[in-house]
Amino acid sequence: MLKKIRKVARLIQLRLKFKDVIYYGAPSFVRFLGISRRKIRKGFYSQVGQDELIFTEFFKGIDSKDFPKLFIDVGCNHPFKHSNSYFYEMHQGFKVLAIDALRESGNLWRTHRPEAEFVECAVGSSDGEVSFDVIEGEGIDSMFSSVSGASEKKKVSIAATTTIRTVKVRRISDILAERDIHRAGIVSMDVEGYELHALRGIDFNDFFSYVFIIENNGELELGNNQIRDLMISNGYIYFARVWNMDDIFIHPEFFTLGE
Repeated sequence: MLKKIRKVARLIQLRLKFKDVIYYGAPSFVRFLGISRRKIRKGFYSQVGQDELIFTEFFKGIDSKDFPKLFIDVGCNHPFKHSNSYFYEMHQGFKVLAIDALRESGNLWRTHRPEAEFVECAVGSSDGEVSFDVIEGEGIDSMFSSVSGASEKKKVSIAATTTIRTVKVRRISDILAERDIHRAGIVSMDVEGYELHALRGIDFNDFFSYVFIIENNGELELGNNQIRDLMISNGYIYFARVWNMDDIFIHPEFFTLGE
């Protein structure tokens, strides 16, 4: 009960700071706050319908000839289980740049999604090496692999085995510069608590994406405002909160597509 009260208090704080944000999948106990309880339908491939939300809410823009059909999938993990990019590659003709620190993921991507380009590294605010906790397992557990100390999640099963390895960490801007990428349609970022560091490795003066899907579920699963403030300071609109999971940011130029 105390946790629920704290979550409501946190939600009120978010509501006061971000008055226009739309909430998807909010549970019934927040109805009194006037927040949309619209549920995301299951289907597509994302964990809680992120791919469907973007597609259905913004089809007109995505279908525009000016919308770059490039999907950058940061922390991509499995090539199709809970994938935010799989639908767009398979059914919308997007090219995908996939980035993940797990070589196991790279092997799967090269087998199952050979048209995508896979880059094996962690992402952060500077180049170098970092200690990485690898959660072993064939189920959902492996999705919680992360830079050591970054993840606050407690969802990994007790039976899961964790090993530690040293992996390369790179700035996203450097990865994009090597490929002469300055614009993308959609960026998805799910790096288990290291998202703020990863975002600080993007030069927003040289690159923008029309849509960002960013996992942000740290404190009480409602995330922290540093990520939101960073994106807003770089000109993005905080459009939606996928309850307990992700924040959706839209570049204002998106709304001029298809005109």
